[in-house]
Amino acid sequence: MSEDAILAKVDRIHHAQKKYNIFISTRPVNDLRNQILSNIDDDRPLTGTLCAIKDNIVTKNEATTCASAILKDYQASFNATVVELLENNGSVIIGKANLDEFGMGANNTHSFTGQTLNPMYDDEKSSETLLDKHKYVPGGSSGGSAAAVSAELCDFALGSDTGGSVRLPAAYCGVYGFKPSYGRISRYGVLPYADSLDTVGILARSLRVTRKVYDVLNQSDVKDPSSICDEVRSKISKTVTRLARVEDTEKITIGISKDYLAKGVTPDILVTLELIASKLFESGYTIVPVDIPSLPISIPAYFATAYSEAASNLSRYEGVERGYSNIATDGSEDYKSFISKNKLQGFGNEVQKRLLIGNYNLSSEKFRDNSRKAQAIRDRLRNEFNSIFKMPNALTVTDFENAEIDAMSVDFIIAPISTTKAPKLEDLNNKRNVDPISAYVNDAFLIPSSLTGLPSISVPWHSSGSEYPTGLQIIGQYGDDQRVLDFAEKVGELNTF
Repeated sequence: MSEDAILAKVDRIHHAQKKYNIFISTRPVNDLRNQILSNIDDDRPLTGTLCAIKDNIVTKNEATTCASAILKDYQASFNATVVELLENNGSVIIGKANLDEFGMGANNTHSFTGQTLNPMYDDEKSSETLLDKHKYVPGGSSGGSAAAVSAELCDFALGSDTGGSVRLPAAYCGVYGFKPSYGRISRYGVLPYADSLDTVGILARSLRVTRKVYDVLNQSDVKDPSSICDEVRSKISKTVTRLARVEDTEKITIGISKDYLAKGVTPDILVTLELIASKLFESGYTIVPVDIPSLPISIPAYFATAYSEAASNLSRYEGVERGYSNIATDGSEDYKSFISKNKLQGFGNEVQKRLLIGNYNLSSEKFRDNSRKAQAIRDRLRNEFNSIFKMPNALTVTDFENAEIDAMSVDFIIAPISTTKAPKLEDLNNKRNVDPISAYVNDAFLIPSSLTGLPSISVPWHSSGSEYPTGLQIIGQYGDDQRVLDFAEKVGELNTF
């Protein structure tokens, strides 16, 4: 890449920032230029790639805000493990991508820096501003990461997925969004929303790039207590090899659950799913119905879990040790008033709402019942998935390496990502004013694999007669990440019309 081409690319990044509000911060022009030039001739796996990092993943001596006023001045003294791995393998980080505050949202409308807009729906890409007819949401909470990839500002981006926050924006922005198995990628240096759910995910325009990034990041990390250890990784790899050795296309079985086809799914989404199933069947795959009865009750289990963990995690931002602080200069304020004022002024409305619910769940009267019920639903859901998948679950089977592979079960499940394609910002706001619960309607599709830690990916599907792609979700058994990527590639090859 010539120096002029590098400068043009860097200039385009800053131009797009003005138009779509994709980044909370970007690297200075000269720094980016010098980094790209210095990396241009080596042979590391990610040499020549540019990436964006969701702004809840820390980068050394740079602001990491979580799109919240309470962290607007926070700078970490270290890099997250994923940042270290990317930079050590040749990738250049162009900036920190916008998000819903602390990952709490589905449309990137809850950020103290303002709304990110979806570049895929912009047919006037040369203009400095967007007309109302082009103001579509990118999905959330990793909306900035998805928009950066969709606008072709970078080769890939990292996001975090707690309950669909990588897969939904990927579907809305027409890119791939991969949430690996929980524990596959280190969370060290990711500011937490809900520890038992948060998973670093990858967004890219191609599966080739997604694989390259995943191969770099798929490592055990002693600094992350939730990271899968090398011994378990080795056992999973041997079982996946054993499974692949006895299979060919005709023996791969795909499950479709009626429980994923919730009320409110638009006809174009259903037609697309039917078309994909037909193409898979015609290509020799077996398609079978599967029953996952706990899917409808997974939503309250998720909210009870996620909001409680968020209340615990975000309690540290009180303005004393870290975070936004507004101290009365005359000394008249007591400690409780000081803390209360910091939280009210530092946290946005959506975060405050979720923290209130979370603290209520954690109260002595409610914690025992709510926590036990949520965990029971989570266990039941995991058992239901285990009964469906051909591959055993490495976390629940004692003798995993020698566990029997059930040839009559399914390899993967396909499902929608959302009830609709990306909504217009104006329509979303109007609907939310009338029906606040509508903001959570897509969670039913995304939450189950988050609660159970299963790998899942959003694959963009371009249908004949449709200008913009629809997201298809592929879900695999815990640890079966490589085969999920393999199958996603085969699905992509079928996308011809």
